[in-house]
Amino acid sequence: MGGVPYPTFTNPEPCRLLKTGYRMERPDMCNDEVYELMCECWSEDPATRPSFSQLIDRLEAIMTRDVPYCDVNKHDETSPYYNVPAKAVENSE
Repeated sequence: MGGVPYPTFTNPEPCRLLKTGYRMERPDMCNDEVYELMCECWSEDPATRPSFSQLIDRLEAIMTRDVPYCDVNKHDETSPYYNVPAKAVENSE
């Protein structure tokens, strides 16, 4: 990810290829769902491209599904780890 697009092409080639429907291949570190979203962003018809708010929603859904979000503001006061006295923590070190 983050490489130079079309590194093997001369300057006029990408424009010609894009007009014929060519799109870059999926990067190795990119999953199919993210690549599909990338391809939607590259749609020739601007009306069919996702809006920025749609991009945010979809990327957030992908990120929180693949890496569960930990809400640090949510406390489970019944958890034994929540109620460990400070002295117990100091003595364990």
